[in-house]
Amino acid sequence: LPQPRTIRRVHIQDWRDVPVYDRQAFGQGATVDGPAIVEQPDTTVLILPGWRAVADRLGNLMIRRMEGTA
Repeated sequence: LPQPRTIRRVHIQDWRDVPVYDRQAFGQGATVDGPAIVEQPDTTVLILPGWRAVADRLGNLMIRRMEGTA
């Protein structure tokens, strides 16, 4: 699993500390649960609470709502 490179304070309904991940650290099957931030040179992805990002075999981040969350 990728390790966060830093923590950033963001406002998602309230202020909270959110882990920030380097997109290059995601190998196939890497999983990160929101809230989280994934950064790469050309974009930043915010993964909201209750959502999960999984890197597929091609390296795409597939972001889906986790079971049992509204």
